Amino acid sequence: NFNGGAQASASEIQTFMTQVTAWMDSTPWIGAYFYFGIMHDMQGVNTANQLMASNGQPTELGKLYIGA
Repeated sequence: NFNGGAQASASEIQTFMTQVTAWMDSTPWIGAYFYFGIMHDMQGVNTANQLMASNGQPTELGKLYIGA
């Protein structure tokens, strides 16, 4: 929600990423994909969606995505 409304929790976002990446990995006609959200300091976007922190290091979600 970009209008200041309710946002997903970090747990909900991690669950969503896990489900979507599993589906993409198992779908033969998808050759490559990239999870949107690498930027930091995203205005109006839930910070739990960030893959990279302002210090340049992966967030917990970023670590989940790269398998770290």
